[in-house]
Amino acid sequence: MRVPTADSQRRQVFSVGRYILPILFILSILCMQATPAIEDNYRYACELLLRHTKRFPTEDLVKRLIKTLEERKTPEAQIQARMIEAKLCHWQAGFASPEKRGELLGRAMQLYREAQSSAGSLPLAEVCAAEMHALERETAGALIALAQGDPPKEQAARKQAVELFKRLAGRLWAEAERHRPALEKAFKDSQIYEEMHPEVEILPPALVQAVQAALSAFLPADRKYIATRLEQVEAYSANDAERAPVAKDLAAYCEKERDYPDFGRPGLEIVCMWYGYMKGRAHAAAGQPQEAQDAWSSAMEYFTPELSKEAVRDAMQIKLLVCRDLIGMQERAAEKDASQYLKII
Repeated sequence: MRVPTADSQRRQVFSVGRYILPILFILSILCMQATPAIEDNYRYACELLLRHTKRFPTEDLVKRLIKTLEERKTPEAQIQARMIEAKLCHWQAGFASPEKRGELLGRAMQLYREAQSSAGSLPLAEVCAAEMHALERETAGALIALAQGDPPKEQAARKQAVELFKRLAGRLWAEAERHRPALEKAFKDSQIYEEMHPEVEILPPALVQAVQAALSAFLPADRKYIATRLEQVEAYSANDAERAPVAKDLAAYCEKERDYPDFGRPGLEIVCMWYGYMKGRAHAAAGQPQEAQDAWSSAMEYFTPELSKEAVRDAMQIKLLVCRDLIGMQERAAEKDASQYLKII
């Protein structure tokens, strides 16, 4: 009788685990589905779609979950069913042809809108709003991709995408501005304390926490606004007369935020560096290579030896993004010599 070695036993365990673990995950999801916490079903459906593979397809399980919720007839179950069906359409769009992709994204948007209307003030309404924002961006890109090769259709699709990004940017700008007064107050309070106590090098914890909270609320909102405005610039066709003025306005906004006096405080170098990077992105999107290089060169000036380890890591990420954008700009310009674009790195 052959006695299995330790190595062969380990291989058997790993081989069995390779097949058993995904099954256990799916079973756990199905067990959770039976629990009264119906608000968790949307999250479970998202997890199932993330776990989808050819060996263990989960699409049918999500469809069964939708059917089960629809049969419950309660308002909450109906909202969940619409949201999960919308997520399924969104997921299917990633594998569909350009024609089918636009149709699936439109269906997902409609379902999220219906779910949001039914949810009212429930937390699920906020989830629907966030998903619709992401869908709007994808829908704009899908429209442009679908119209490639047909100049009249592409022009119409780009115009529709520009209007969409304008609306999104307006909402995001309002959200960022809603947090700006708290940011200015936090910085002003810390400045008053520093003027009254010039001998103190470290601010009291309460003031530090107030500044950190204000930054955590304002910066993500402002970054979303700038990123959306950049998508608007990129949606214009190359010969559109509006592209350059919009890019110029965005670059000026980034420069204004970068030069905000309180962002010049020690520890906020990466904030200034990011605004400088996005200023360059705006110029690059408008086909202004020299202005983009100048903006990125200025952004690199914040990469100093005094940065903390965490800041150096973030700065390196921005530096890599600059490299990527320089190469992309060089490729679009069909330049054989990339040295003029890479010299600032």
